[in-house]
Amino acid sequence: LVRGRRLWFALAAAFFLLGAGWATAAPYNGVPDEVSHTIRAAGVARGEIVPGSVPGRQDLGVQHIPMGLAHGDVCWQTVPTTSAKCSQEPTGERTLVRAASTAGRYPPLYYLLVGLPLTLAPSWTGVLLARLLSVAIVALLLACAGYGAVRWTSHRLLPAAVVVATTPITMHLAGGINPNGAEIAAGTALFVALLPLLLTDEVPLRRSAMWLAGISGAALALLRPMGPLFLLIIVGVLLVPTRRARILRVLRSGPARRTIAAVALSVAVAGGWLVTQRTGSVGWVHLPPHLSFQEALRFELIVRTSGYAEQMIGVLSWDDTRLPGLVYNAWFMALGLMGLLAVAGGGLAQRWRVAALAVVVFAVPVLND
Repeated sequence: LVRGRRLWFALAAAFFLLGAGWATAAPYNGVPDEVSHTIRAAGVARGEIVPGSVPGRQDLGVQHIPMGLAHGDVCWQTVPTTSAKCSQEPTGERTLVRAASTAGRYPPLYYLLVGLPLTLAPSWTGVLLARLLSVAIVALLLACAGYGAVRWTSHRLLPAAVVVATTPITMHLAGGINPNGAEIAAGTALFVALLPLLLTDEVPLRRSAMWLAGISGAALALLRPMGPLFLLIIVGVLLVPTRRARILRVLRSGPARRTIAAVALSVAVAGGWLVTQRTGSVGWVHLPPHLSFQEALRFELIVRTSGYAEQMIGVLSWDDTRLPGLVYNAWFMALGLMGLLAVAGGGLAQRWRVAALAVVVFAVPVLND
């Protein structure tokens, strides 16, 4: 068996190679909204942290970017039978132009990390390098999650859970310029890091788990507008119910208090950004017009819930390319088996957590749309 640091490096290499395969195979704008995120990343890399505005469109932000990246043809997206050859690739033209982006008001952290290659080489070279940087972020977080699942707890199914949680859509998003993949990886890493801190009586607390909880928690809060909500859900599901003695053990630890303070500061910064930049303002709502709230909720539950389940496994490209049915069946069977084992073998607290996660996983997309 691979152990110690070699285990971490093996996991990081495996996840990076998986993501790199997606990154090198996908056409430009082959991941949902990639051009919008590319515009944001190129602008942030040039120092335009706070975007310009578009009159009457609070959901858009304006950046100055190289012309070679501004092409956002949507000629094959959502039409799986159409070839991507109809779209224009990055040209390398360096002349600066104004470009509006639906991601223009997103928090800047992710774009600071991946944007530099886009300004240095506004061509396929820059796009590929930015994609690989995005893959590296996801691979590092997932490698930490996998390592922690093996080394920090006695839960034998936890390593398998990390693998099952890394669905095809995770690597598809990781292989594009899009913060969703990093957000998923940060959430997975935070779950694994909090398990030995909140659900065991281990003393002293693991410093490595605290480091990962701080990094992944801060990243989750700062990557996308919904990050603070997901952070609250993860902490809430693991913290309630938890014995008072375990909470006091964490609060008495100086490193743990510093970790909590760092994550709390990240949440405050994220909240300030969302309020001042009006991130998350309604742009395009994917519902039939003239529906009441009750009608819209009924439409979501009856028509779309099964689609959300498949999308969590992987409906690729621009939500238009389904995987073979066997893939969905295998993933649903693995998820169902783990849920049933937790319910059958766990106590009341474990059953509550499984039920809470099952509800929240579908409640967030239903209410968000």
